Amino acid sequence: MKVLKVKARKVFEGSAVQPKGAYLSKSELLNNFCAATTLTRSEGKACFAALTSIGQNELQKRGKFVLPGNYDSKFKFYEKNETSNFA
Repeated sequence: MKVLKVKARKVFEGSAVQPKGAYLSKSELLNNFCAATTLTRSEGKACFAALTSIGQNELQKRGKFVLPGNYDSKFKFYEKNETSNFA
């Protein structure tokens, strides 16, 4: 009988960080996301890449992208009108 060896999944071992500036950078956001979940950093990057592409497609198709949750984040796409006031 063959015994299969399963590799243990390496989870993110860091902790949540505070922003160094006025807001979280991409790396700090990824660290906090991985610390709050059991995802590895590479899995977290893949999640953010998928969310980014879904958000871009929704903004292009419908002009609006909503992240449901406690605060219901809404993103809207506005086209700027060309005016002669700006040089």
